[in-house]
Amino acid sequence: MQRFQFSLEQALRWRATRLDLENSELARLRQERHNIVQLRDRLRAESRSAAIAFQQNTRSTTGVELAMAAGYANGIANRIRRLDAQVAKCDGQIKRQTSAVVKADREKRLLERLKEERFDEWNYEMNRETENIAGELYLANRRHSSRR
Repeated sequence: MQRFQFSLEQALRWRATRLDLENSELARLRQERHNIVQLRDRLRAESRSAAIAFQQNTRSTTGVELAMAAGYANGIANRIRRLDAQVAKCDGQIKRQTSAVVKADREKRLLERLKEERFDEWNYEMNRETENIAGELYLANRRHSSRR
């Protein structure tokens, strides 16, 4: 009796590796997006704190100070807009990568199902062969017993 061998085992391993790589890339993109969102949120909080601190300043404010505050606020707003654009870009990349993960998983599961089917066929044939051998041994034993 021969042992079970799946001729596409190497392809199955390759697809499993590909799925792992696609999942790793998806995790990297999600982490990158998370980092950008954290930075954007931190900048928004800093901007709010600076605006509140500026408004609470009770002494008279000079034109230069107003211009500096406006420049600072504009700079932060521009940076936040750029970070928003990066988040949107990451969202698109995550969507594409998620599709790649789904595709890689589907391809891997397809080979796994094929392997299971082939194993079931092999197992059926092995059981049939075992039954045939057992039947032949029984008949041979009966013939041998009846000759005595």
